[in-house]
Amino acid sequence: MQSERRSKHSTDVLSTFLNTLDSKREGEAATSKEDAETRTSSLAGMMELLTQLNASGSQTIRSLVENSGLKFIELANTLESMEKESVITITGDAGHQVVNLTDSGRSLARLGRPNAS
Repeated sequence: MQSERRSKHSTDVLSTFLNTLDSKREGEAATSKEDAETRTSSLAGMMELLTQLNASGSQTIRSLVENSGLKFIELANTLESMEKESVITITGDAGHQVVNLTDSGRSLARLGRPNAS
């Protein structure tokens, strides 16, 4: 029963997160192949960040910049979206900020990559 509740919670977190992403893009039709590729890349980048954070628990922003393969502005926008959705928390002072995965973020990471640790 508790496993079913946890699974439903994880599904709800993923659904809410994806609905929020969709609503942000509402009204923005993909006008070119590049737009569609950018959106796919953005989601892939988000899942990569979730996987990295799930493996380590937390990382500095500097480390994420170095390891994510995302351009800084893409990373900043992705982290901002993830923080608004309570998937991560960011603590510390500028230059020394640490990104931590929340329980919801861990659930989302497991849903996105069920075989990842």
